[in-house]
Amino acid sequence: MQIILSVVVGLLLVLGQSLWKLSIKLSGVTTASTDKSELVRAGLSLILHPVFISGCIIYVVATVLYIYVISKYNYGVTYAMIVGCSAIFATIVSASFFGEKMYPINFAGIIVIIIGIALVIKK
Repeated sequence: MQIILSVVVGLLLVLGQSLWKLSIKLSGVTTASTDKSELVRAGLSLILHPVFISGCIIYVVATVLYIYVISKYNYGVTYAMIVGCSAIFATIVSASFFGEKMYPINFAGIIVIIIGIALVIKK
């Protein structure tokens, strides 16, 4: 159960953060302006955007589940699995949904992470 919960936490963390990134694009927020009132307006536009709010809700759920998992299972093993899974999911999401380039080194990194997780959870 520890493995499944750790994977779910990693996935939810990446999903929440990905929705934050998407909401920046959808709300049209840029950092080009130095006008304080424009920055405040852009910030409010961002945090009130439904996609941003959805990301916050998912991130809170992930955090609550994270707290549950680390309280119930070995912290070092659980943390390694969550962080490793998050890195893998973030790499996949960045390429699949945000059109970011993936290089052979990214695939090698994913393989190393999977091997590392396997070594950490081995008893």
